[in-house]
Amino acid sequence: MKRIFIRLILIFSLFLLSACKPDDLDIDIYTSDIEAALRGEIIEIPINVSFSILGEDKENLLPQAVEVAKQYLSKDSEFSQSKGDFGEHLVIKTKIPIGKLDKLESHLNDNPYPAVISVTPGNEQNHHTLELFTTKTTSELDKQLNKINYALGVKLPANRTNFNIISDSKVKINVYAYAVFVLKKPNLFLRKELNKRDSIKITFTGGDGSVYSEIAPILYIDYSK
Repeated sequence: MKRIFIRLILIFSLFLLSACKPDDLDIDIYTSDIEAALRGEIIEIPINVSFSILGEDKENLLPQAVEVAKQYLSKDSEFSQSKGDFGEHLVIKTKIPIGKLDKLESHLNDNPYPAVISVTPGNEQNHHTLELFTTKTTSELDKQLNKINYALGVKLPANRTNFNIISDSKVKINVYAYAVFVLKKPNLFLRKELNKRDSIKITFTGGDGSVYSEIAPILYIDYSK
């Protein structure tokens, strides 16, 4: 009986700790955003971050977490809390910048963001790399949430990072990625051509055992001539 009790405690602790990692991080990127970033601009793009806590939030942890998070996110961020079948859910709608890495580093000096998307021009004229990076703001926010309760946090990458690539360019766009899911189907190597008004949702899984639990989600864009 004692062993069973210990196992239950361990399992429950794992469930609590999983709350430190977001369930989903949804990022919407228009191809015109990428083009602007390549010209040296900094563009704020919308993201949605969802968290879950198993069981009833009797200690009102999520409202406390929201008040802390407001200090580290854009002022127009929106927060939505709801109850599910197995616990509480929190969805945060906010923004992060996309741009060249040198421009982002300068921008972050005066504008704290938990994450950024860097756009790196490739060796060839039309080949470019997009990477999602966390910033020091993420670790600061994580520490403040831990002070409320050790089960709270904002460790990245999320269990699922979803890039929604939407083409609003006149030319065809080729999107490439490795070890991703599209419509729940695994793709060891993904290549997708997008015409204007086409879109694709690419999912990087960041759970234990996934390569994207160790490295930043990364994809490639090719502007066809």
